This record gives sequence, structure tokens and C-alpha cells, in this order.
Amino acid sequence: MNRLFSEFMVQKLGIEEDKVVELNQLLYSMAGLKAIGYEFDNDEYHRYVHGRLPYENLKPDPVLRNLLLSLPFRKLVFSNGDDVHVMKALKRLGIEDCFERIINFETLNPKTNEAEVSCVTGHLSENPVICKPTEVAFEKAFDIAQLNPHKTLFFDDSIRNIQTGKVMGLHTVLVNSG
Repeated sequence: MNRLFSEFMVQKLGIEEDKVVELNQLLYSMAGLKAIGYEFDNDEYHRYVHGRLPYENLKPDPVLRNLLLSLPFRKLVFSNGDDVHVMKALKRLGIEDCFERIINFETLNPKTNEAEVSCVTGHLSENPVICKPTEVAFEKAFDIAQLNPHKTLFFDDSIRNIQTGKVMGLHTVLVNSG
């Protein structure tokens, strides 16, 4: 995923390759790029980055499916990915019907009739892109799902998301993404 994000920065935004690693660590995501003034279409970003992921490596996981279905708790997906990416991954794993709700990029950033969100260096726009690991994204997800963070177990493969989750009162588990 980081490789595809870096390629997007070079090929679509014209950022010099030797600056990509530093910017990637500093900004972390499309929200960071927009916050410092880079303009691009959100859908194009998702198609470029997620459209090139090796989904064929994801296989149905009946053990995971049975485990999820056996748990007597609410289960939700909280992802920075778009609808297409999240559903494709869940379907490939055979777990698309194991969750009560999916909170993703479109949920946190509904399209409006206004022009694309723009930011000026040092000043966030009135409508910045909202995604993990920002506290705003977590607060919005809690509100949408009517969750009490102190009674919620949060699994993620990003240490930044786990750190924010802890700050927000979640019980957290860092999972291996490999």
C-alpha cells in the first residue's frame, strides 16, 4: 500500500522521488497531501492506489468467518478505503456479511455539491479530508455507529491508528498486516 501511495505521489502529483519517503512519513495519507495544498480527485486516488492491489492473494477464510459469526458482539469495519476497496477485500475473504456496518472514506467524507476540498499550506480548509488516524475520524465513527469507545475493542494494522484509538479510550489490538 505504501508503495502505491508513493507511486501516486510521483506519477500523478509530480513530487520528486527523493522527497516521497519523507513526505509519506510526514503526511501519511491523501488527507496530508491535501492539507498542504495538493489537489487531486479522491476517486482517482482510490482507483490508482486500491485498483492495483493484489486482491487475488486474498482467499476465503472459513475459520475467520466462523469466528466472526460466533462472536455475540457488534462488529463494524472502520477503513480509510473507499466502498469498492473495502467490499472487494471483504468478499474475497468471504466475510462481507459478518459486519453490521462499514464506516469508510465515503462515510466520513460524503460528497457535496461544493468543489473539491482544497487546503492552503498551514491552513486547513473548512472541510478537510477526514480519515484515520485523526481524532476527528474516530469521533465521527463513534457518533455514526453510536459506540462507547470505553466498551469497544479496536483492531488495526497501523500503529498510528492504534495510538489514536488508545487516546480516544478504545481497547486496542495491533494486528500484523503481513
